[in-house]
Amino acid sequence: MQNKKTLASNAITSALKLRLQLGHPFEESISPLDAAERLGIEVRLVDFPSMEGMYVAGANPQIFLSSLRPQGRRNFTCAHEIGHHAFGHGEQFDEMNSDRSKQRKIDPKEFTANCFAAFFLMPKVTVEIGMNVRGFKYQTLTPKQIYALASWLGVGYRTLVNHMEKGLGTISSILANELKDVQPAQVREQFLGHSSQQLHVIDKHWIGRAIDCEVGDQLLMPAEML
Repeated sequence: MQNKKTLASNAITSALKLRLQLGHPFEESISPLDAAERLGIEVRLVDFPSMEGMYVAGANPQIFLSSLRPQGRRNFTCAHEIGHHAFGHGEQFDEMNSDRSKQRKIDPKEFTANCFAAFFLMPKVTVEIGMNVRGFKYQTLTPKQIYALASWLGVGYRTLVNHMEKGLGTISSILANELKDVQPAQVREQFLGHSSQQLHVIDKHWIGRAIDCEVGDQLLMPAEML
């Protein structure tokens, strides 16, 4: 088994190369569902409570995603399954349980697919461009800023915090813990003044992927964009 450093390096290189092959600029966020379609992979949403996602290899590859998961989580899982496809891992079934989470840290295929997903959706240059145009600074990031950036990237709030801390090394563990102490539901309430299940924070700097909305979602955007 290769060590984690080698696995991570290979995964990151593959993720960045695929973005380039798809002709996707690094200054734009990317939709993993659109990417899968362009790669000839059919994506289906299914109502499986215990499943995160599944990749089926073959002449007509498919990705199955749980419709019961939050959108940001589904996006990450989709990118994870694309990672299995890119590395030729064969059929993979990702369950929703704590044992599976532990396995992702030790199973080389799962670890590789996770690293691939993180850097496919959140390359360092893309994150930094997104921050710079919005005037965000790593040292002073607030929960609302993290939420807005995660919304643009199409990932979960905690997913972005963890990636900044452990994947990119751009924020300290102290700041990461402070940000994770705030629940996404609390941040949505800070934005709206009331509770909300799903909120997309849109601004004039949103470029790249389309805004994927579902029934019941709320959009927050400047008046001049209406």
